[in-house]
Amino acid sequence: MVARYHEEKGIDKVIKAMGIVKKSRPDIVLNIYGSGPGHKEYQQLIDDLKLDNVHLKGYVANPAPFYQQALATLLTSKFEGFSLAICESFSCATPVVSFDVKYSPRELIKEHETGMLVEPDNIDMLAESIIYLYDNPERAIQYGKNAKNLMDTEYSEARLFERWEEVFEMTK
Repeated sequence: MVARYHEEKGIDKVIKAMGIVKKSRPDIVLNIYGSGPGHKEYQQLIDDLKLDNVHLKGYVANPAPFYQQALATLLTSKFEGFSLAICESFSCATPVVSFDVKYSPRELIKEHETGMLVEPDNIDMLAESIIYLYDNPERAIQYGKNAKNLMDTEYSEARLFERWEEVFEMTK
C-alpha cells in the first residue's frame, strides 16, 4: 500500500482487515509506504492489535520496486480523484483491491480483470479479497497482466495525445 498517513486514506480500515487476515493466513504481510500526521495513530493500532504482519515503512521516492514485489496493492480511501496509486500499480503489473468509492477506482479497476472492488468501509470484505488473491496467486498475476495491458493501451502517451486531439477537434 502506498498512501499518505492521513484519515481520509482509510489506513485504519486496512490495518483492521489485516487483523482478520492474520487469523487464517498469518503469512500475509502488508507494507504501508507513505508519511503523514497519522503515523503514530496507525502504529498504535498495529501495536494494539498485535499485528506483526503490518509494517509502516515510511516515505519512498520511487515506489515502483515495491509495487513490483507485491501480489496486490490496496486502496482504502474515503474518496479518490484520478488515482495515481492505481495507475502506478497497474504500470507495474500489480492488481489493486480498492474500496468502490467516488471517483476513479471503478473507472480504472475492472472487477476480476484488473483487480477487485470492495464495498466502502467493509473490512470483512476487504479481508476476504486479500485472502482470495493470496489463495489464488495465478489470478492475481493474470489481473496484473491485464492491468499493465490497460495502462499500455488506454493510458499510453500515444493514446492520451489522441484523446487530446479529439477534444480539440470537437471544439473547432
